[in-house]
Amino acid sequence: LWTEEEVKDLDPEFGGLLDEVLRGVGSPAVKSDIARIAIIYALGGVWLDTDFEPAKPLGDLLDGLAAFRVNAGVDLALGVFGCVPGHDWMKAARTSVKLRKAHRQPPPGVQYVTCGVGQDMKIPALPDHYFYPYLANQPELVYKPASTWPEAYGVHRHAFSWNPDPKRNLMPLFQKFKNRF
Repeated sequence: LWTEEEVKDLDPEFGGLLDEVLRGVGSPAVKSDIARIAIIYALGGVWLDTDFEPAKPLGDLLDGLAAFRVNAGVDLALGVFGCVPGHDWMKAARTSVKLRKAHRQPPPGVQYVTCGVGQDMKIPALPDHYFYPYLANQPELVYKPASTWPEAYGVHRHAFSWNPDPKRNLMPLFQKFKNRF
């Protein structure tokens, strides 16, 4: 569990952007977008948003990759990505986010800048169906078991927990049915 203070201690220069997130735009999603770049830049590893369900081990899939990203259909997504510590992609993303003040925009400002930098740098993109086997506009599939998609390494459950609109946020529905399947 990462707090704002731990992110700032890990990466004081970039972590300080957390203080600049404007009120009203400063949702946990924006802060998370900033924190994930700082954490993965410093420590390396794989970032998965909390609404991903693991389906199978990533070892063979990531073998030999220094960095990877996944586009979610036509969207630039930062819900799953990874790299080795200090990778040039995260270094460039840190610089671009700071220079463009993407953290002052509502979501998905930071993720679009970061993913755009990844595309420009030709960071390998894994097939989207490995992590996004169904689209966000298909809520009827949210509660299907991960085994429904045998090629998936993880399943994004599109909880929209960052969205205050109760029509888009699926967390109350998830809590109601979480033990059903």
